[in-house]
Amino acid sequence: MDTATLCMGCMQPKAAHWVCPHCGYSNKPRNPMVLPYQAVLNNKFLVGRILGKPGGFGVTYLAWDLVLHTTVAVKEYFPGNLAVRSPDHSTVMFDNDKDKAQFGYGLEQFLREARALAQFSHPNIVRVREFFQQNNTAYLVMDYYEGISLEDFVQRKGGKIPEDLAVNLLLPILDGLHQVHQKKMLHRDIKPANIYLTKGGTAILLDFGAARFAIGQNSQTISVILSAGFAPFEQYLQKAGELLGPWTDVYAYAAMLYAITTGITPDNAINRHQQDTLPAPIQIIPALSPRFSEAVMAALALDPEQRPQTAQAFQDLLLAGKITANDNRRQPLTSQSLPASAIEDIADAATINLSSTTQDEPTLAFQTPPPPASKTYAKTVSASVKPSHFVNCPHCKALNNVAPGQVYSQMHCRRCGKIMAKKPAQDSSPVQWLALAAVLLMLGWVLMKPAAKPAAIPALVVPATQATEADPAPAMQAVTENEPESHDMIEPSDIETTVSQEEPATVTVQEPAIQSPTGRTGPRHHHAGFSPQSWPPESAFEGCRGKQRGDACEDKDRPGDIRGICGSPREHDDLACEPLR
Repeated sequence: MDTATLCMGCMQPKAAHWVCPHCGYSNKPRNPMVLPYQAVLNNKFLVGRILGKPGGFGVTYLAWDLVLHTTVAVKEYFPGNLAVRSPDHSTVMFDNDKDKAQFGYGLEQFLREARALAQFSHPNIVRVREFFQQNNTAYLVMDYYEGISLEDFVQRKGGKIPEDLAVNLLLPILDGLHQVHQKKMLHRDIKPANIYLTKGGTAILLDFGAARFAIGQNSQTISVILSAGFAPFEQYLQKAGELLGPWTDVYAYAAMLYAITTGITPDNAINRHQQDTLPAPIQIIPALSPRFSEAVMAALALDPEQRPQTAQAFQDLLLAGKITANDNRRQPLTSQSLPASAIEDIADAATINLSSTTQDEPTLAFQTPPPPASKTYAKTVSASVKPSHFVNCPHCKALNNVAPGQVYSQMHCRRCGKIMAKKPAQDSSPVQWLALAAVLLMLGWVLMKPAAKPAAIPALVVPATQATEADPAPAMQAVTENEPESHDMIEPSDIETTVSQEEPATVTVQEPAIQSPTGRTGPRHHHAGFSPQSWPPESAFEGCRGKQRGDACEDKDRPGDIRGICGSPREHDDLACEPLR
């Protein structure tokens, strides 16, 4: 058979057709974090499309067995938060030794689980045909069945299915779990996404989570890798130890029944441990039977010891409803047959699911879909992408592989999930422009504000004869020379001249307060007998000591010589001898 003509969606020959005439699949641009189309593993398995939704710890591919000429499912161990692809898009690489060590620890658990699953041969447990190591990782080869996941099937049915259909579909899974538990193994991740329904109506339990759980415990990220609503409380404990057992899978199984029959996923076990308000299924859907509701709620007990301790015990509750978790009576485990109408519904849904692969190839959670085709796409790639090179994320510095045909600015970091291109500067909004204008106006007002004028100076009264006969310039110069150095020059505009016929012309000057040589402070004393620039001498104050205002006063330096009348300078309480004119 010419493998070059095989459709990567169904492994049927499609000749020269771009779109497969059998399933409608066409090869879309491949995500660089998964294996490329037609990669050959272990010299016998040709890799095709991705099956389901790639998880954070592995990718499952449809493959063609080149020896037996049959389709198989190949699961690759690839925790995306620990590893990257080399430029050949196949070999697994690591950013640092810590990631490599954690990857190796999980790989050991992955292979140990593969060896254990290879020993099982149960129709409701996924069968491992072989496993091998390549590309610095490991692969499981499993039987491939055309069908649909329980999660997708329930969504197509409106978000929930009837009780009878749910029990008949999933009850055989308990039989398979019983055998798994006898081998001292646990699934640890039972949920609708990990139940696969074949076209014949058989439910198969997929994706055992030993490797994922081991990495979570080793890296202290256990709460991240658990499925909220389906994981019991004991799984959240960092050192669960002997607290885990068959009852752990029983809780997850019951949570799955709760979700697909009510349409509501149970609340997180952590939240329930703080305040348990989970309603019984019959309270949400009254059409459910009391027997079913009581059995599910018994298996959803937060205390592991209060749950059915084995898969058999829980099956007994679902079938009879009268056997308690501690009862030793057990009934034979039998698979339930589905109605023909239910099988037809599953087959129809699986057929629709197969044809829907004409859509873009599923992408990993830490990557972005291939860029849309456009006329400018080729130019963009040639200008901004170098073939098969690595770049560091500008946010978390993780190493990312840029494949040919992939635009770096449109990629999401494989670790932090942020866009690889730095966030472009946003255009300024009108509000920002208005705020900037207001700031500039305020700054301009401060800079253009006129300087404050000098402080007012007390009025200086000069006789008109002095103002008219004498040149005013020398008088002003005299005032300036006797002013303290701390005062500003008196501008001519601050001098007001008033001439009247009734009163002598005066020159009014505002002067600041000064301090006398004797320590007295206050406004200047402008008596007729003293210079306008001076304070009354100390002898003038001594001449009026003990006298009242208006009394005659004499200069102490010249006894008996009456010089004036006692008065007080303006705004000063002490009396001074005011000379007579």
